[in-house]
Amino acid sequence: MELDGKSILDLANLLGSNAQVPASKPNENAPKAAHATTITPASLIPSSNASSESRSSKTDQPTRSKNIWEDDEYEEVDETTFDPREQPEYSLHYRQNISPSEVYMNASRSHSILDADQLVVSIHLPNTQMKDVDLACTPTTIDIRSPHYRLRLPLPETVDDQNGSAKWDKKKSTLIVSLPIVKDF
Repeated sequence: MELDGKSILDLANLLGSNAQVPASKPNENAPKAAHATTITPASLIPSSNASSESRSSKTDQPTRSKNIWEDDEYEEVDETTFDPREQPEYSLHYRQNISPSEVYMNASRSHSILDADQLVVSIHLPNTQMKDVDLACTPTTIDIRSPHYRLRLPLPETVDDQNGSAKWDKKKSTLIVSLPIVKDF
């Protein structure tokens, strides 16, 4: 590494020395030695580059999130895609509890889906016995598994999965699951 007069003067300024370094040829472009009072990390970087580097380092840093993986690092896979079992036939129905006063006294209650009290799911599982059926419910899904069938069904309404009931119709080989609908209002 070859040192010229400017480099030695810069080093002397950095160390706070007032000593003039003799040079063989005087350099008019070289700055005069001055006494440096404090040395900070910012003083080591030239001022014109420091502001642009600090701005670029702030924009280059990725935003931190609580996610372990970024969205583009994994592909969400539905586990039923790899399940060779057949999907059974099923139907969804809404059930509304009606009191005698609503029937005989003409009480005004809407008979729409919005006023439904229960969601009823009927799943036809031919050639299956009740002991072979595994049923799991969450507030948003029903998961039914048997040796021949597999059904993972997202529900159109949020349900109370702890207070539901299931009934097996042996003659029709049908599982009937009734789940109370959670009212948001």
